Amino acid sequence: KFYTDYTGQPIKFCRIQSDGIEWLKKYQGKCKPIFLLFVDAELVHRVEGIITPTLEKHITSIMKTLKAKKDEPEDKDK
Repeated sequence: KFYTDYTGQPIKFCRIQSDGIEWLKKYQGKCKPIFLLFVDAELVHRVEGIITPTLEKHITSIMKTLKAKKDEPEDKDK
């Protein structure tokens, strides 16, 4: 649902197996999914398990933040 709702938006959804990825080592062996939400390569939210209302709240918040950044006027003094 999230994927289709946000198609064409500046958001990417990736499914990753933690095996063999060093920085995901702490998540290996978990039986439930863990959603790591990043903005500008920074981890901003971590949701353990499929908690749709929580995921939707965080994704909506991220999208609003990205839109606000996009709509900010450029500083011409830079």
